[in-house]
Parts: sequence; structure tokens; C-alpha cells
Amino acid sequence: MNENNSLHTSSSLRKYNRCPRLWYYYHKALVEPPYPMTENKNIAFGSCFHQCVEVIMLNKLHNTNMNWKDKLVTYDINIQKMVTIVVEAALEFDDFINNVTPIAAEEELFSTYKGVNIGGKIDCIGEYQNNLWVIDYKTSSRNVYEKRYRLEPQMNIYHYLAHRKGYKVNGAIVYHVRVPALKQKIKETDEEFHERVKEDMLQQTLFPNSRRTSYFNVLKYEKKRETVIEAMEDICATVDMIEQEDELYKSEGGVAYRRNTTACFDFMKACEFYDVCSGEIKEEYLVKAESAHPELEMTKT
Repeated sequence: MNENNSLHTSSSLRKYNRCPRLWYYYHKALVEPPYPMTENKNIAFGSCFHQCVEVIMLNKLHNTNMNWKDKLVTYDINIQKMVTIVVEAALEFDDFINNVTPIAAEEELFSTYKGVNIGGKIDCIGEYQNNLWVIDYKTSSRNVYEKRYRLEPQMNIYHYLAHRKGYKVNGAIVYHVRVPALKQKIKETDEEFHERVKEDMLQQTLFPNSRRTSYFNVLKYEKKRETVIEAMEDICATVDMIEQEDELYKSEGGVAYRRNTTACFDFMKACEFYDVCSGEIKEEYLVKAESAHPELEMTKT
């Protein structure tokens, strides 16, 4: 197994489990999607929000005073406005970010399990409510839903990596933030829009007299060692399947990596390579990635 010393992450395994062809484009063909993913506003929001929270956690960790708003400048003005509103609301009206004491932030961890190389970049490892947790930030335009995001495998991998590094974590936490769907009106000032979005967020509380709104959710995945090991066995089985696909790819002249058509419109949107799989766009016309995808880059360290 794993004779090519490939590194597997929760992201790469999630792609394969969704559709082997999707994994192929990202990790074998090393091509970019035909339409830039940066044009997806939800992806841009998630990236920007993540960077802002990263600065907040690094300030706590190193007792520094970096301005998280400096991370906004490379994004579209509408993304800047919305992320500013949401981060400020998270700090003012939600207790999670304020109450986390980070032990590590943005740490790349690597280990092996039965000869399989496992890696991942963990958003944060921190103390929360008297326990140590692996913490992952996620954003979306909808309320959090476990099956949609397939969170369990990722949290098992992170838990395993953290323990191997020596962090005695109780489990994993997903801090999920919903992207507000409100749009700024033509004659509405930035200040008026800011207040309208915050008002909407505060109206949608989860419980009577609660300050936590449905925009901010803390999902805890408490883990026992045996449960995590069982999950690692499943990961090994998935890696075996990937290697079998690769052997077929070599022996059949590049026609392996089957397409899972039931996943083409997962999450109520088309896969980013849908037009390539359906023949509308030829694979040879796709732009090669300027550098290896993050999971492959990590193998060099």
C-alpha cells in the first residue's frame, strides 16, 4: 500500500468519496476547474472570514495586536463589508471566539497509519469549556447540516493527528458560521446595511433569552480512541480503492477514475468539473495548476 508515498488529507479523501473523477482532476491531472472558484462568493467569504479569525487567534496565542481587518483588502468590496459585519457580530454577540484559548493555530500535522501517510492543516487547537479541542472553522449560506458537509471523517483525522502530535484533545469542534443572505439596497448606506444585517442576526436566536443566534453554531465531536481507530481503518480502505483506481488508469490508458453521477449536483449546485465530465469542455484545454495542490505540496515538507 502507498508505494508512491502519497499524502492523504480529509480534503482529498472527501473528494474521492464524493466522486473518483473529481479526485482525479485535482490530484492526478492537476488541473484547474474551467471556471475560477474565486468567483464563488461563498468560497471568497469563507476564505476571508477564516483569515480574519486566524489573526484573532494568533493575537491571543502570541500576545500581539495585529488588525484582522488588514486581511480584507484583497477581497471584493461586498465581501469586505459582509465579513466585517459577521466577524464583529461574532465577537460582540457570540461567546465562542472570545472564550477559546488557543494552544496552536494554523498548524500542519503529519503522521502515518498502517503505512498510509496522513496530513492536515488544523485551524486551531485550543481550550474551550475546560477541555482541549481541535477546532475547524466553516462557513456556508445555509444552516449547518452534518451529512451535507461530511464532517465526521475530517474530525476523526484531525483528532488522530493531534493525538499523535501529543495534544490530548477531547475531540473536535466545528465552528460554523452562516453567511447572511441580505443584500445592500441601492440607497442604503454602509452603516444602515451593517445595522440591518446585525439586527437580522440577533432576531434569529436559537433559544428564548439566548444571545447565540442561528448564524453561529458550535458542533462538538467528542471522541474515544477506539472510535478514531475504527475511522482510520475506513480511511485505509479508501486509500486502497484510490490505488486500485490508479492501477486501472495505468493499465487502461487513462480511462479509469469512474464518474459518480449521483454526486454531480451535491449541495444543490453542479460540481466544478461538471462541464468537463459531460464533454462540453475537453480536459486538455484546462489550465494546469500553477503549483501542486495544497495536499501535494505538503509532501515536500
